Amino acid sequence: MKHELLSKNGNSNLTIFFAGWGMDNNPFTDYRSGKSDILICFDYSNLHFKIELLDKYKNVRVVAWSLGVWVASALQAKHEQLRENAVAINGTPFPVDEERGIPPSVFEGTLKGLSEKNLARFNRRMCANSEKLAEYELVRPKRSIPSLSTELAFIGSAQKNIQIAAKFKRAYAGKLDAIFSCQNQINAWESICPVEVLDVAHYDRTLLRNLICGEDL
Repeated sequence: MKHELLSKNGNSNLTIFFAGWGMDNNPFTDYRSGKSDILICFDYSNLHFKIELLDKYKNVRVVAWSLGVWVASALQAKHEQLRENAVAINGTPFPVDEERGIPPSVFEGTLKGLSEKNLARFNRRMCANSEKLAEYELVRPKRSIPSLSTELAFIGSAQKNIQIAAKFKRAYAGKLDAIFSCQNQINAWESICPVEVLDVAHYDRTLLRNLICGEDL
C-alpha cells in the first residue's frame, strides 16, 4: 500500500481517502480542504498501513471508494482510529461476492483478461458517459498493467481470509454504477449502515471531491 499527503495544512484533523483499484494520486492531486489534511492510500499489493501517520491528529475521518471500501474494512479490524467516522462510496466490504460485491466471474475475468484495451473498456464502464470519461482521461493514473494485475490478484486472494470490521456510519450507492451494481451495494449495507442511492456512476469526480474535501468532521 502506498500513502501520500495530498494536502498538509497543519490541521489537527485528517481525512484518509482509500482510493479504488488501479488508482494513484494523479486524479486527486488538486484536492484541498481548509478543514483537514488529506491522506490518500492506493496500490493495494499489501495492507501495510502506517498507523503512526495518525499520531498527531485529534480527529480522523475515513472516506473509502470502490475496492478501497474493503481495504478500509480490513484495516478497521486492526485500528480503532479508523472506525469512528467513516463513509463508503460505490463499494462494499465484500469485494468478490455474487450478491454483495463484484460477481466472482466478472472479477476473475477482469484479472485474467487485463490489458490496455480491456482497461480502456473498464474505464468507460466506470465513467458511464463520454463527458465523464474525457474528464477522467485528463487525470488518469500512471500505472502499468503488471502493477494493476498484482494489485487485483492480491485483493482477490486476500479477501478470502482477512478479517474485516466494516464500521461505517453511512454509504452512498450509485444508481448508474456498472462496477459494483447498485442492488449489490444495497444488499451489502442493509445490516451495516444506512445507504443513500445517488444518480451517479462508479467514478464521479464531483461527489468524491465533495465528500473528501467538503464534509464537516
